[in-house]
Amino acid sequence: MPDTSVTSNLALLRGTVVGAPRRIPLPNGDIRWSVELAVAADPLVGTAATTVPVVCHGPSRAADLVERSGDGDALVVVGSVRRRFFRAGGATQSRTEVVVDDVARAGSRPAVRRVVATAAARLGAGEGAALPSPGTRPRAQGVHP
Repeated sequence: MPDTSVTSNLALLRGTVVGAPRRIPLPNGDIRWSVELAVAADPLVGTAATTVPVVCHGPSRAADLVERSGDGDALVVVGSVRRRFFRAGGATQSRTEVVVDDVARAGSRPAVRRVVATAAARLGAGEGAALPSPGTRPRAQGVHP
C-alpha cells in the first residue's frame, strides 16, 4: 500500500445536483456519467459557492446512483481531482473534474457514514481512528472563534 501520509488526492463534496446527469458513450464502449454539483460557500475556510464537475464510469453502484439523480438532489461524493486533456475543434483543451470513488444521497445517514469512512480510509485513518463527530466542523488553520 502506498504511503499517503504526505500527500493524497482526495475530494469530499456535499452539494446539490444542477440539471440532469449527462450520459457520455466513450469510444471504447464504456459509459461515463457527468453531473454538476453545486457546493455552498464556507466562510469558515474562505471558500465561495461554486459548481464542481463530477464524473463516474459505469457500470458501477456510483454510476447507477448518479444516473438516477436529478436537479436539486443532495449528494455526498468521495473521489479524486483529475485534469484530463482532449482535442476539440482542432485544439487541445482541458477540464478539471472530480472522479467519483463513492457516492451517497445526503439524506441517508448510513450511506453518508459509509462514504465518509471511505474517505477516512483513503487518508489512512483506518478503523478506530479519531474522526470528527457528525455535525462538527474542523477549525481552519489560523481561524479562532
